[in-house]
Amino acid sequence: MPQTDLARVLYGSPLSRPKNAVVAVIILVVLLLISTSALFRGYFVALSPAAFQVFTLSFLAVSLVTLFPLAILWFLDRREPESRWLYLIAVLWGALIATGLALPINNMIFKSLGEFAALHS
Repeated sequence: MPQTDLARVLYGSPLSRPKNAVVAVIILVVLLLISTSALFRGYFVALSPAAFQVFTLSFLAVSLVTLFPLAILWFLDRREPESRWLYLIAVLWGALIATGLALPINNMIFKSLGEFAALHS
């Protein structure tokens, strides 16, 4: 392999190529949907309609707030801009990690709080 081909392979992120980025986005969306469905089955089935409405409004508000750091990153990266795919992958990866890690941690915390409340009531 000539030196120029080796340099081309080592330069830049493979995710900056649209073909690879689309595959990564599809995989992350599928994993996020699986994680979210587990969250829905575990928590949201038992919520009242009013509580579900509060959750939905909170989720929308947090989604809007997330746009500000993304806009700041986009502005700071204006000299050597990354692909928009990389921003989408970063947001999806954060959402996947947040839902995937939050579920067992929340289960543990809510179980402990329930036991504490039952013991001290």
